Amino acid sequence: MARRHRHSSARPRLRQGHRASCEDRYAGCSGLSPVRRGRPPTPRSRPDAQTQELAAQLTRRRQLVESVVAENTRRSQAPGQIPKQIQAHITWLERRLRDLDEDLATAIRSSPLWREKDDLMPRVPGVGPVWARTMLASVPELGTLSRQQIAPLVGVAPLNRDSRTLRSTRTI
Repeated sequence: MARRHRHSSARPRLRQGHRASCEDRYAGCSGLSPVRRGRPPTPRSRPDAQTQELAAQLTRRRQLVESVVAENTRRSQAPGQIPKQIQAHITWLERRLRDLDEDLATAIRSSPLWREKDDLMPRVPGVGPVWARTMLASVPELGTLSRQQIAPLVGVAPLNRDSRTLRSTRTI
């Protein structure tokens, strides 16, 4: 009679020197793509030109904010006359940031659909204009999907971290 490994059903034996491929090793994981789990992914429509422009402006805004933070750090560490030069650059960056915020507000106000969604968002506690604009550009499905469908899209759906024998708490 052949001798069986105690965990043979959970860990198939491999020939010496061979490793299981990722597909074999993680075939039962819940983190696999929907296609691998047997469900086709839900198609998302490509954003229109206005939404792409809004997303590009928000990306530029994020870059400007990061530059202001970096320049403030440099200014605090710079010797001699350099802090004055850095301050002039910070002033220029902040002016560009204000101009970009005005452009974003104008773009949102020019679209009836965005204006309607933008008017609803500040009613939610803790939602400011920057967050509202970011959500408009990043998740155009807001207002058309249920909260259960939106939660995984924006990354706030509770995910399980279970194994075969362990059931853990759900985390975001």
